[in-house]
Amino acid sequence: MAIRLHLAARNTTQTWLATKLHRSVFWIGRRMSGEVSFDSNDLDEIAEAFGVSVPELLSAADAVKVPEAVAS
Repeated sequence: MAIRLHLAARNTTQTWLATKLHRSVFWIGRRMSGEVSFDSNDLDEIAEAFGVSVPELLSAADAVKVPEAVAS
């Protein structure tokens, strides 16, 4: 959920994130759907892509302001 919020707040997509991480959209999609878990290295890379720390990435639900249309 936190990663989705970061994507929405930046008006970016899973494709953008996959490109930043040099991974496939399939790789991102499986993790975003919960089919496969993110590991600590994944979270480090994702946080770096967003320019935040891992704790900031994971606490996005409290910190990221999402437009109301996206949140509902």
